[in-house]
Amino acid sequence: MKKFIPFLLVISLFVACDKASEVTVDTQNVPESVVKAISNNFTNVTNLTFTTLKTNELYGADFKSNQIQNNAVIGGDGMIKELNIQSINLVLPSAITAYINANYAGSKIIKSYEKRNPQNKALEGYSVQIATTNSKNYELTFDLAGTLISSFELPPAPVISKYVIAQFTDLLTNIQAYLNSRHAGLVFYSGTGVVIDNVTTYYVSVKVGDVLHNYSFSANADVLSYKTNSLITNNSSTTTSTSITDVSTLPSVITSYLTTNFAGWQFLKGLKMYDNNIFTGFLIVIKVGTDIYYISFDNNSIFTGAKKG
Repeated sequence: MKKFIPFLLVISLFVACDKASEVTVDTQNVPESVVKAISNNFTNVTNLTFTTLKTNELYGADFKSNQIQNNAVIGGDGMIKELNIQSINLVLPSAITAYINANYAGSKIIKSYEKRNPQNKALEGYSVQIATTNSKNYELTFDLAGTLISSFELPPAPVISKYVIAQFTDLLTNIQAYLNSRHAGLVFYSGTGVVIDNVTTYYVSVKVGDVLHNYSFSANADVLSYKTNSLITNNSSTTTSTSITDVSTLPSVITSYLTTNFAGWQFLKGLKMYDNNIFTGFLIVIKVGTDIYYISFDNNSIFTGAKKG
């Protein structure tokens, strides 16, 4: 979770030396139960701000406890649903640094958070923000073993709010229907809603066997991105590819997409990508005029991204 933007209220905070902080707020904006969730569970609270994620249902809290930055998502009933604690000198598991080095070479870690159980504060995973060499920033979340749970690109403007989607039935029904139609026997793995300028993007991971299917959706269930990764731990490189030299072997869905969106395209080369011998998609290199484009598609030939070379 990113730092919340304080736009709802001004908070007067009084810290007692030998007990949890006592907080007074404008309760017309934030329920008293939400305020007490912070004051009753954390000591020496300072710099406390709230953001409404969903009126009467979900609130974000950004604060320091004993000078350590915390982010929390709190239900309208006062139940803490997500807790992230920033760590300045956090030593990440080697599997996480290996993943970042392999997939985002040359990137720099901006912030790292310990993802804690909201009730007993037990460590459950990690959240890492990175800056890449192409000037894009990403947030990656991992479990305790260092397996990637979700990833998304951070917008150049601040993220207004973010909240956890705890179970499959909490997803929009159109997203549920799409996932059920694509993945028989799926198991819900994780979900996050990110709200920017009142527009929500849904990041969802579902598991089928040992493979994670990671999506981002619009509120209309449009697929904004898709990728897979294996949950099987393997210390060696798992990514392989085979070359495509004949454009006629490309699926017609891909060639139709290229013709519609890249008029006059010329095929240069292509790759079929595999992870742990599981086919994950295509990378196609084309030329339009004097420009080179790298176009990616998932294993169902659905467009997932393009980069001008």
